[in-house]
Amino acid sequence: MDLMESQYGLQIPQSESNKQMEQITDFSNQASSQTIFVAVDKDAVNFWVLNRGKQFDFVQKKIATDLKGLVEEAYQTIGVKKPVKCDDRSLDESSVERELDQRPEGHGSSPNENAQDALKVLYSEVIGPISDIIKDGQVTIVPDGLLYYVPFAALKDEDCRYISETFSVRLVPSLTSLRLMAECPEEYHCTTGALLVGDPWVESVRIKGKRVQQLPSARQEVEMIGKILKSEPLIGKEATKAEVLSRLYKSLLPV
Repeated sequence: MDLMESQYGLQIPQSESNKQMEQITDFSNQASSQTIFVAVDKDAVNFWVLNRGKQFDFVQKKIATDLKGLVEEAYQTIGVKKPVKCDDRSLDESSVERELDQRPEGHGSSPNENAQDALKVLYSEVIGPISDIIKDGQVTIVPDGLLYYVPFAALKDEDCRYISETFSVRLVPSLTSLRLMAECPEEYHCTTGALLVGDPWVESVRIKGKRVQQLPSARQEVEMIGKILKSEPLIGKEATKAEVLSRLYKSLLPV
């Protein structure tokens, strides 16, 4: 609310604020696991831990290091910044003439000792301050800002164990989206099925006279997902905008 007010001049009445706090309190009674909202504010990391059916715990820790640099080192340690070739399918004028070779800064260098420790140092900054509060085998983390980029499941505790070895970690973009999921009827998704769309027909598209190729393996992927969810996917020439919108509309109708 402070962000909306500072950037857009949006004034939220106190009654609205109280209503939102009541909604968060109600949500804490519905949550299936502990929920951690973590955000960076200038020189500190703030933690709100929502416990099922209880009041939340608030913890604040002063930042003792460069979080952005730590995240970069953590990426190098777990090897997610290896050079990759991305097929640019944006359909602009140059998309059929080039491939993007993304080579991040520092490519080719082996992780140094500081990089190896980055996962532990990052743990001490963004999980360590609340490690004694987290009790459940499953935790839901709602990160904010820079913390969106933290590889939480890969962080290492004091015993060099990955968090994912101790907890089942779930990440969500906001408390609002988490509340919407929690309020969804228990069997809703089981009864409404899934809408799968993949490998739409693009071979009729021409850019500078050149034909655009179908995305390799896209059809096999969506068909595999369809078998798992027992849902027939829209593929090829059937995957039109009109058909997708039609099926989305039907899914909103009461059963």
